[in-house]
Amino acid sequence: MQTSVIVVLSVLGALPCILYLALRMISSPRPVRIPFANRHVLITGGSSGIGFELAKLALLEGASVSILARDIARLNEAKVALANSTGKEVRVFSADVKNLKSLSNVATEAGPIDVLICSHGVAIPKTFEDSSLDEINHMLDTNLRGNLYVIKAMLPSLKNRKDNYPASIAIVSSQAGQVGIYGYAAYSASKFGLKGLAESLQQELHCYNVRMSLIFPPDTYTPGFDKENETKPELTKLIGGINKISSAEDVAKKAVDGIKQGKFCIACNFDGWMLGIATMGMSPQPSAINAFAEIFLVGFLRLYALFITWSWYNTLIKWERKKEKHE
Repeated sequence: MQTSVIVVLSVLGALPCILYLALRMISSPRPVRIPFANRHVLITGGSSGIGFELAKLALLEGASVSILARDIARLNEAKVALANSTGKEVRVFSADVKNLKSLSNVATEAGPIDVLICSHGVAIPKTFEDSSLDEINHMLDTNLRGNLYVIKAMLPSLKNRKDNYPASIAIVSSQAGQVGIYGYAAYSASKFGLKGLAESLQQELHCYNVRMSLIFPPDTYTPGFDKENETKPELTKLIGGINKISSAEDVAKKAVDGIKQGKFCIACNFDGWMLGIATMGMSPQPSAINAFAEIFLVGFLRLYALFITWSWYNTLIKWERKKEKHE
């Protein structure tokens, strides 16, 4: 009897090791390291906010950096600021991410690209009913179509890069691109689509040794953050609670670290890491360790997510009752 118990316990103890070894074989695509030094990094939305901080880190990593935005004056200001803080020069390109022809011209002028980071974006938080059609289209065109156009224009430059090291296309999404929340219907729609884009492109570009990454920042101090708060519904603020707001520098550091490791899903804080596991679905996973954690934590995190959504709807109910009393 005692021998049987020992055998059963030994088998149970060996199962995690067997599972981990199996995950090392099937985790796809395979793990890689993506260098920045002596390579060309092009960053959209690079004149301010997260994009500016990404450009600074890429320069400090030894990359040749190009930044793209619409406003040439802000681009030149960013160029001076980056030179002052890093001692290195960047190239600047003025283009609208909604204009494919303009982006194609930039791609031709910029030359081969090794790392493309799409950091542009716009958020106008309002209820869907209160959002104008122009505001909805602006978010969809900038956040979704803008990424489609940028990648479409720059893809030949990535495929024609000069070295044989892995390349990367990284897209700055949002935690609102992982879960929908009151006041972000149109914005979330524009960001949710990026996951399908990245998952599909990862399969298409695997043979070219190009890795896709999705970056999911939480609320972050950027020039646009205060403007977002001007239109953000009160109920959105209540549901969000008192969350710690990240700095653009911290988000950029986590993003660069994740890109260099070839991660598909790049979280920028602990909540984002948990949310990433809870919403992973069929996304690629190069890391066997992360795959192991996902398998064992997904059930618990689903339970945790149910408690979170319960708290949101509880807030909604209280809000509705409060409104009824004042009407």
